[in-house]
Amino acid sequence: MTLVRLALFPQRTGNLEIPPLTILLDVGERRSNPFGLGLAPVERLRISSNPLTIKVLPFPEDKPQTFSGAVGKYTFSSEVNRTELSTDDALSVKLFINGDGDIKQVGIPPLTGVDSFEVFDPNVLSEVLKDSGNGYLTGEKVIEYLLTPKSEGVYDIPLEFSYWDPDSNAYVISRQAPLHISVQKGSNRPSIATGPSANDKDEVLLPMLTSTRLQYRGRYWINSPLFWGLGSLPFLALLGLTLFRRWQTREERMDPLLVRERRTRRVVDQHLSTARGHLQAGQFQDLFEEISRALMAYLGHKLSIPPALWSKARVREQLAQADVPEPITSQVLEILQTCEMALYAGQDKQEVAQKVFDQASDVIRQMEDKK
Repeated sequence: MTLVRLALFPQRTGNLEIPPLTILLDVGERRSNPFGLGLAPVERLRISSNPLTIKVLPFPEDKPQTFSGAVGKYTFSSEVNRTELSTDDALSVKLFINGDGDIKQVGIPPLTGVDSFEVFDPNVLSEVLKDSGNGYLTGEKVIEYLLTPKSEGVYDIPLEFSYWDPDSNAYVISRQAPLHISVQKGSNRPSIATGPSANDKDEVLLPMLTSTRLQYRGRYWINSPLFWGLGSLPFLALLGLTLFRRWQTREERMDPLLVRERRTRRVVDQHLSTARGHLQAGQFQDLFEEISRALMAYLGHKLSIPPALWSKARVREQLAQADVPEPITSQVLEILQTCEMALYAGQDKQEVAQKVFDQASDVIRQMEDKK
């Protein structure tokens, strides 16, 4: 009978000792009594397993170029968001790694043959380790690369993942068909537009006054509007301070969560209002940035995600824990992905900007209705 099953992954080479595993068992003999079945006095037993010593060997020297520390048996697949784009667009390449090893120790495989692209730091979208039910652990890691082409042309991007198979005692290289990417020439505009500096504007000096004329305003200054205006300032300030204090006291008596939610809602509405102005003015870079800020503020409050831990994988995980429907979760991640790619690639299409703005407003409304 199996009482405990643990999965151990070595972190260094050499002879490693696994100490005994100790468990406590309460043992008693079942007896009958006038009131039915019962247990005799319980005896507590301490049971320990035998210590084990394992020898962990180093990896052979002939490592493949794409080897990143994966040990076990793995499958490797990929997904690309487009195969035809311009130099103004961004390319998203997702790598899916599944296997029975320690998925958290699997490094990010490098991309090769991408000298004609600017490659941004990869992002781990998900990293899941679970029990398969038959005594083995299985894991899945999803990695995303964002690339922007430097020049037009036709490119083939090879995809390769290698791992060490302990059963065959050899490296295994899993290859995918190369990505055939066609790049057309774009507008060659920078991703983030910068406006003219203040130094570019012509400086205009007003003419110098050569004479001064004084005018008599009246004898009784006490009856002037200036006097009454200055005299009423202390009373107006006192009234404003009193009203502010009352409002502050009412806010402090309210539920802190409700106060925080109202403040977050005001911030989100301000970002969306600013984004609407950028949309009408055709300032699409600023539009995507405001929409991204609105979603980050809203989701950060709703899902309690601190800014230091913000990521799309964390958002997906927290939305799943909050029982948010999958269509809404997919729409949120799609909006964040579109904004991120637009900021990298300088998206300037009216229909895309309008669609993202409508989606952001709609998804926030849907999540508010789900409260």
